[in-house]
This record gives sequence, C-alpha cells and structure tokens, in this order.
Amino acid sequence: MKYSEFIKSLKKCPFCNFRKDWIIKENKHAFLTLSRAPDKKDHFLIIPKKHFLKIS
Repeated sequence: MKYSEFIKSLKKCPFCNFRKDWIIKENKHAFLTLSRAPDKKDHFLIIPKKHFLKIS
C-alpha cells in the first residue's frame, strides 16, 4: 500500500486534536513532540499543522 493510500484510509488524522500536554513547542505552522514509538532515545517529531500527502 502506498503512503498516500494509507493516509486516505485512516478514519481521522492521528495528529489532529493532539494532546496539548504532549506538545513540547508549538508555533502557527507546526508542533514538536517526542515520538510515541521511537527508533532511538529522544526521537522527536516535527508535525506540520497543514495536511500533506506528499513532501518533495
């Protein structure tokens, strides 16, 4: 399954209505949080507030 198909198949965006107490920093474009399934210690995610299917 392609990533775009996976995203479209979700019932809702996993990052919309994100818990505020999990956000480390935030601005009008994105927020910073620790990964809930980290590959490494201190694995951070920068989550854009605008939805994207493709980033290039």
